[in-house]
Amino acid sequence: MKTIGAILAAIFVVIAGVSAKPPTHKKEPKDVLAAQLGQQVTLIGVAENHKIGASLGGKDFGIAIDGIYRWPEEFEGKQVSVTGIVIERFDLPVFIRNPNEPDVQGIPVPPGTNLHKASHRYLLKDAKWKLQ
Repeated sequence: MKTIGAILAAIFVVIAGVSAKPPTHKKEPKDVLAAQLGQQVTLIGVAENHKIGASLGGKDFGIAIDGIYRWPEEFEGKQVSVTGIVIERFDLPVFIRNPNEPDVQGIPVPPGTNLHKASHRYLLKDAKWKLQ
């Protein structure tokens, strides 16, 4: 009986050691909007208001709506279908925080971040929307 207990304990230690190891590779999320850049698309998601403007949130995407700051009240938080042309901008106000200086307005990012890449976002231009 002691032998079986020792074997089970050893198996548990090996399994725990394997599962505690961090993954050796990081899977990047699929950029579903990049392939549709410049094209007219229809996306279905939830109408969301953020500090930088209205956006549409879906399972695999988040996209701003060009030209509107807030969704009309009857759309906010509801599932909508939006048709527009996918464009991109590099205009998010990102900055690397310096502990020796006062904070500026914007989105703080970790040291070493590529600020141009971090400022990227997709938008729907000439958007038309309806409730789903």
